[in-house]
Amino acid sequence: MTYLSTQDLHLLPSISSLKKLMKSLAVLDLIISPDWEDRYYLYNSQWSKDEELGSMNNGCGDELFVHFTKNGCFIKGMAHESQLSSWSYDGKELWINVLKQVPLEFNESLNEPAFSMTDISFCIWRKNTDSKWTSAKFSLESVDLDDDIDGSDYLLECLDGNPKSYQKHVENYFEVDLPLRLIQYVYDHKELTNEIVQQINPDITLEELKEDLKEINYHLLQ
Repeated sequence: MTYLSTQDLHLLPSISSLKKLMKSLAVLDLIISPDWEDRYYLYNSQWSKDEELGSMNNGCGDELFVHFTKNGCFIKGMAHESQLSSWSYDGKELWINVLKQVPLEFNESLNEPAFSMTDISFCIWRKNTDSKWTSAKFSLESVDLDDDIDGSDYLLECLDGNPKSYQKHVENYFEVDLPLRLIQYVYDHKELTNEIVQQINPDITLEELKEDLKEINYHLLQ
């Protein structure tokens, strides 16, 4: 089976499709876990002028920022236990050169304090004019190769757009058995009704989620 990682980015959707997917992940997490601090995926459609931000944080030192800008999309990942984590000696030495490869169009991302660019194990980018995603390339002679050397396989697992990937994630992280049809419903950005919300989480109502849904702007890409 092929997995999405920096070694194989063909499963990563286009910029517009990724934006839609990140919103869907944030909506599903919101319904399952309304408390902001307990969620895994978040989305802010009003990050700043011409910018939106999808993010992931597991509360254990691993995080993902998906920054949508007027120039394209920049992704920064931090899998803190991976070999290429900047928290390790080898990772720190490597990433000094890696960040120099990022196009000038993403300088705002590289200099955004909220992204903690000194905490990194991989980055990916795609300009609006690009036909594919790019990840930083550098020599790995100083480290022992493994299947997920930078943690990207782990952190990008739900960004392939396959509902089964999120179903597996939500079972492991929230210990919730969520039917694929409900995940697909939200992935398709269909109208969110109180009935759908309560099928996902019977302890919450659509009315209680309205402010968070406004921040995500779920219906923008229907």
